Amino acid sequence: MAIIRNEVPNVLSEDDIPNRLAEGWRIVVISLQDAEKRQSYWYGQWGIKAVSGDGKYEQTLVTARKGMEARVFKSINGLVSFLDQFGITIHSIPTKESQIAWQTLESQ
Repeated sequence: MAIIRNEVPNVLSEDDIPNRLAEGWRIVVISLQDAEKRQSYWYGQWGIKAVSGDGKYEQTLVTARKGMEARVFKSINGLVSFLDQFGITIHSIPTKESQIAWQTLESQ
């Protein structure tokens, strides 16, 4: 499966996520580099995109604190904690660069 393409509008803030999920969008986690286990923790780099229900549009999660740069999670613990607050409680996390994993809401 190819990496998801960017379309306009192509950015998403953390505050937009509940609205997108309510509209039927899905969350995708993208591994930006191979993950590695250090002691009992996994580290790597993961990004998040929201994809419309019909697959025609997608938006990359960005952070307003760093000039609208893509938000990058550097530990699985941080990523899972972030997803969990939006009702994504069954987590699929890719561990190899360029892999993607579709997330499922508890209600789906």
